[in-house]
Amino acid sequence: METKAPFAFVCGNDLGLIRRCACLRMQRMPTVLRIGPYWFHFYSRESNEPPHIHVARDDLEVKFWLNPISVGVNFGFAPTEVDDIRRLAEEHCDF
Repeated sequence: METKAPFAFVCGNDLGLIRRCACLRMQRMPTVLRIGPYWFHFYSRESNEPPHIHVARDDLEVKFWLNPISVGVNFGFAPTEVDDIRRLAEEHCDF
């Protein structure tokens, strides 16, 4: 079963609409870092979870726990791309 990013459920299955929803959603999220196509951001109302960061590109999203950096949940990224994103998170993590 394919896992889709949370906003895909709201926007349906139309890929163009999903991308527009993702773009609008990213404009409203507190962005921590932008590297190439990746948006590193957080949701302000997730205080009940350990420290983590969300990374999105197009209609894909992955959550990384920060201590230690590890994948929390992946919504659609290929495993090799998740590894690349994890390395970016490690390179830019300042704690």
